[in-house]
Amino acid sequence: MIDIRTAGAKGLGVFAKKVIPRGTRIFSERPLLTIQSDNVSSLYPAVKLLSSHDRDALMALSSFRTRELDLMRWSVALVHTAKTTVSTLLRALQGKTSFAPANKRNSISDHVEVVSIFRSNSFSIGSKLGIALFPKIARINHSCLPNAQGNFHEALGRFNVHATRDIEADEEVSLNYLLESGQLRDVRVEKLSRGYGFECACPACDMSGKRGKDGEEKRIAMGELLKAFVERPMVGDVSDKEAELETIMAYIELYEGEGIAGKELSSMYMEAVNINTALNRPKEALKCAALAKQLDKDCFGEDHTDAMKGNQDVQESPKAPDYESIFCRKGPVSTNLSAAYVLQDDGQDSLRLIYNYGASTSKSISDSPDCVPIWRDVVPALAFKHDFLLSGVFSVSALHLGLLYPSALHSKVALHHHTTGLESFRRHLLNITSENVTALFAFACLVPVYAFGSRNLSISALADQINDPLIEIIDLFTLLGGIAIIIEKGNHWLLESEFAPFLRTNPAYSSSSSSSSPSSSSSPGSLNSAHARAPLPLAPAIEEALTILTTQNNLSTFDAHLRASYHSAIKDLRCGFLRARERPNAKMVVLPCPIMLKEDVMDEMRRKSPMALVVLAHYGVLLHSLRRDLWMRGWGRDIVLAVKREVDWGVWGRCLVWPLEVVGFCDD
Repeated sequence: MIDIRTAGAKGLGVFAKKVIPRGTRIFSERPLLTIQSDNVSSLYPAVKLLSSHDRDALMALSSFRTRELDLMRWSVALVHTAKTTVSTLLRALQGKTSFAPANKRNSISDHVEVVSIFRSNSFSIGSKLGIALFPKIARINHSCLPNAQGNFHEALGRFNVHATRDIEADEEVSLNYLLESGQLRDVRVEKLSRGYGFECACPACDMSGKRGKDGEEKRIAMGELLKAFVERPMVGDVSDKEAELETIMAYIELYEGEGIAGKELSSMYMEAVNINTALNRPKEALKCAALAKQLDKDCFGEDHTDAMKGNQDVQESPKAPDYESIFCRKGPVSTNLSAAYVLQDDGQDSLRLIYNYGASTSKSISDSPDCVPIWRDVVPALAFKHDFLLSGVFSVSALHLGLLYPSALHSKVALHHHTTGLESFRRHLLNITSENVTALFAFACLVPVYAFGSRNLSISALADQINDPLIEIIDLFTLLGGIAIIIEKGNHWLLESEFAPFLRTNPAYSSSSSSSSPSSSSSPGSLNSAHARAPLPLAPAIEEALTILTTQNNLSTFDAHLRASYHSAIKDLRCGFLRARERPNAKMVVLPCPIMLKEDVMDEMRRKSPMALVVLAHYGVLLHSLRRDLWMRGWGRDIVLAVKREVDWGVWGRCLVWPLEVVGFCDD
């Protein structure tokens, strides 16, 4: 059926000896090597256990290498070689084997080559199973318009490749090395060049021909449709479902016109099934279900569970009155609907992240109903114009899914988008303009949401790092400096934008007190606190605790400038407690304190100076008031208890009595 032979500049390739009908299984291969995610430390030992024949098959594969990649892989190999040498030496000392140090340079070089080959030829077989290499299937070259698709059959333990259309005799069999999501040529070229070291020359990437130009226009249209999905007013009536169905069918038409088939198209047809069912259109639902089933059969095979989904569910349930459209925003999203967005690592995760953000995440991070439209509608619209904000939206959406449905995939996706967004965000901070200030402010507000929430992940992508709440909160304070910079430089633009409600006047002082100017406002819209005005009273216990802090500062801080900075921090704490009293469940009320914190106090916190830490413990009480919030759980208590462990109780215990009472004896 197939022949492996030279494919020009691509090296070897797989070609059809005769016509291969659509749906034909071309390859079915067991993995030669499998590792969990990017745990390359286990790769070289696994290679050493291979038979001579299998090792030769591995080393015969091509690889993409650059100086930067080799340096990275060299360091991994050096660690592996050092561990192996020490292990061998210990075994020799125990009399279990003789010790003959191998040529370290050759050992490292071998490892670099193995990692390069594996990275250049492996396939993801799902977040639970990891990454695997299939020597025969690795011979199939890439095309952005493939005629085949590969999927791992977990029950058989095999990676199967099926023809997604009829393949003519002598035509090369091709797979898409990238996850199909309608990406434009420049994006595809950059990813293929960085990951595999070649520039695709398939018809979709050849902009000199009509096929390439027409295809690019269709993909641009796909992006516009996706943008319209998110920007469209989100209401929960029947007409909303009609508009959604119309858009999905248009998206399907564009996919089919571009020649894209397989599981990505099947998932869209299944979404059309859901909407038609909700609209009580069983015939249309059955038609879409049949098309989805055929696509699944073609790309998975009849023996795969994903291809066994018949029309039974649609026939048995022609009506689904409680169905919630992925774009309906009538009320809180049910857990069942949120579960529909759990990431699958299958090419549709970007859509899932956008949908989950609009349907659920935007509500969970909003402090009040008037802020929901800003997070739900305004922020995604800005995100399509600013990549760093889109990364921020993706990161909090993935993190939200991780908090609801813990998995390593959710953690890693959240971390990836968070770090990607931060890199671009920092560059834009150097040039704040009227065009980017709102996007920068939105991203800066998402940073603390991510930082607070990521600590509560059950499965952490950073599990090997030290879990020190004091270090974590101080690092978070540093990140919040971005908000201060943006507000300071762009306050006049922000006050005229949709984000003006976030910059409301601080309630910490009575309206009857002395008049204020913009420079003296203590709202988050200004970095200067109006401490000269008469403060409103707090509860007696809080007043007493802040008085104890002030007295301790006067007694123990000898540097006049630092003592004044501590007094300013204590007054900002007072403002924080008053904000919390006015808006008891609002996350934004905890942000101004660290934003307005003076740099010398920050330095003292980094040094873990006792006075700075007891001030921080009172901020922990403020965080503890939000302990029932999904994103904030555990922070306040952990900070207060960490401070208690760090300071001398005999000297500083009096300052910690009230914070410990609040976090230790209140009813959770």
